[in-house]
Amino acid sequence: MLKILDTLMSILLLRKGPQDLPGGITWLAVFIFANYLLNLYQYAIIRSMQAVPEMEASGSFAAILDILLQIVLVGIVLQLAKRSARLNQTLTAMFGTGLLFALMLSPILQLSLSSSGESGGGLLLALMAWSFAVEGNIFKHALSVTMVRGVSLAIGLFFVSYFIALALTNT
Repeated sequence: MLKILDTLMSILLLRKGPQDLPGGITWLAVFIFANYLLNLYQYAIIRSMQAVPEMEASGSFAAILDILLQIVLVGIVLQLAKRSARLNQTLTAMFGTGLLFALMLSPILQLSLSSSGESGGGLLLALMAWSFAVEGNIFKHALSVTMVRGVSLAIGLFFVSYFIALALTNT
């Protein structure tokens, strides 16, 4: 467990890539489940503060949709690049680092949604930029591309996922 966390921290610091993680499904399943639970918690925070009243989807549906979209979109990208053998490690890196980001996001989310949380917006933006850099680094290693292409892909997939989720949850 400590080795996995150490590797994930190195990925967060852009020192390692998904190839440094085990290729099995066990850790991937653990990280997906943990992400699901943390997403439920964050959706509950948003709904309880009525920060996004137009959010029509239940937290559970939105959390599952987020996870499925990430799996499908990353799978498509790796398949198109003929790198589908790297799927488990890539997803493990993404969900593992995503879990660490979500843990950092929870207090920032509460701060930014509170009435006195003007500084939370800047923290959210910084965390989002760091997240794009980490995902870009993961794509860099998984696809054997430059960091610029990896980050561009991370940003592009974020918007594709966002618009698909928006279309599916506001119908």
